[in-house]
Amino acid sequence: MADRKERPNLSRLIIDYSKELNLKERLQASAKRNKRSLNKQVEFALEEFLGFDELSEERRLSIEKIRREMLEGLKRSQSFF
Repeated sequence: MADRKERPNLSRLIIDYSKELNLKERLQASAKRNKRSLNKQVEFALEEFLGFDELSEERRLSIEKIRREMLEGLKRSQSFF
């Protein structure tokens, strides 16, 4: 439990900095270029970055949760503008 408090929530960090890093625009452009949905592009990026195929089921489920949170955050920020 203490470990959880010490580490920041990865998805929150990604969402917080996405505007600053133009992450949303980069993901959307990449999705369009590769003919994928934004959802599939986020999933692909996480798989590439984290070596998704080599992870345990528990870790895979936590990554799926982060992916969902990222998409929700991106959708909220999109409706904000």
